[in-house]
Amino acid sequence: MVNMRAVDIKDGKGPATSLFINEIERPKPTAAQALIRVKAFGLNRMDLLQREGNYPVPPQAPKTLGVEFSGIIEELASESESGFKKGDAVFGLAYGGAYAEYIVVSTHMLVHKPDELSFEECAGIPETWITALQAMYMVADYKPNQSILWHAGASNVSIAGIQLSKADSASKIFATTRSDEKNKFVVEKLGATAAFNSETQDWAEELLKATDGKGVDVIVDFMGAGFFASNLKAAARDAHIVTLAALTGMKLPAETDMGAFLFKRVRLEGSTLRARDEKYQGKLRDQLVEHALPKFKDGTFKAYVEKVMDWEKIVEAHQLMESNKTKGKIIMTINCMEALKPTPEETTKPTLDPNPDPAPKSISEEAKEANDQFDRSIKELGEKTSDVLSVLLSQSKKQIKEVGLKDIVTRSSEADSSRQWEIQIKHREQDIQCTIETFLRLHEDIARWNSEKMQALASIKELEPLVETLAKSVSKMEEAGLRPRSGRMVSCNSHMGLEFETL
Repeated sequence: MVNMRAVDIKDGKGPATSLFINEIERPKPTAAQALIRVKAFGLNRMDLLQREGNYPVPPQAPKTLGVEFSGIIEELASESESGFKKGDAVFGLAYGGAYAEYIVVSTHMLVHKPDELSFEECAGIPETWITALQAMYMVADYKPNQSILWHAGASNVSIAGIQLSKADSASKIFATTRSDEKNKFVVEKLGATAAFNSETQDWAEELLKATDGKGVDVIVDFMGAGFFASNLKAAARDAHIVTLAALTGMKLPAETDMGAFLFKRVRLEGSTLRARDEKYQGKLRDQLVEHALPKFKDGTFKAYVEKVMDWEKIVEAHQLMESNKTKGKIIMTINCMEALKPTPEETTKPTLDPNPDPAPKSISEEAKEANDQFDRSIKELGEKTSDVLSVLLSQSKKQIKEVGLKDIVTRSSEADSSRQWEIQIKHREQDIQCTIETFLRLHEDIARWNSEKMQALASIKELEPLVETLAKSVSKMEEAGLRPRSGRMVSCNSHMGLEFETL
């Protein structure tokens, strides 16, 4: 059995403080599913309700929280969509299970990650934008030049919906929030016509003034019973009210006047997304790809991210969402601890010298110079070739303190269609068990650094002096007390590197 880490809930339900990272069995893809190594996942209001035991989870959903994510395809089942392959960067919507290192999800709900967006941005798109598309088009049957009202205007679904409304020629776009600061954000950043403070204003009366008494054609509501009467007041004749949640309660007061519902010929419809079947959700996935993704690429649409946090701070993240102070997505990123775990073969074969020399307490000036030269060589290699293996020196914080070196993290990104690679060197310390490892994935089948170096030497002769300098630098590092751990290649989030350890 292969395990993975995932966020779990003590005793099955409870407050934010009941969340913790546990080890569970890694799922296996079947039918049209893919196994995804998760790089980031988004938080949603339903996660809070599910954590407390107050959300009707679909029967096909795993107990692990989370419905939206981004990551890398690790494995594909036999019936998966032909447009996906191992190693593809994707994001998508799931019935659950995104709060984990790996997730299995139908390929019908995956979308290729565009180069213009980060993994963090992509992780915040699926649930919110698909919900907004569903409410606006499939349920409300919105048409250009209609007016529209989005309640909870600074919530993630409404942030998406306001952008969709603006792009699709809404005559007027209104929103409600619970603070003047959020109203300012909705109008100035998102482009709404007007926003009203539902805590301090009679928002329905203000909306009628803004529409010369006509009211609004489409209302997307998350508030429920507490806003029911005001929604009827603000609705135009033949308006369509779509209810997606009931944050103020489910039961209407006994004195509720239903007259406007009848005389205005209002159509009231409730809708959910998570419980819908895969075919229905797949249609929405296609609508996202066709209608919204091009506008993300050209910058028309923006994925608003309030905060990016390491997933080990999941308790703090849930508490932040509960505060109702955010104006965008809270995104959790997963570090690369899985890559540092020994392989099954390594658990049976020793990887260290049985009689190693004592670890040095400090590193010599010569080794420091070798480290600097190593750094420069790696950068130069990345500038001069489109097909070269970059070596990552990864050490734990304890080792860093012993040798007096800063973390060395090399990163690569594809610059253009000719596969030019730029290597960026960043130095930072991490107050976690080990440093974050970032690797360069150039070839899926490369197993060892030496073999790749030889291929580069054979095919690109101008790299010979640079590789020679690199080899000398590594030798000096070995002399100073560092060496490759049996030359073992490790991979993490689709990148590759060589692991070092102290002698």
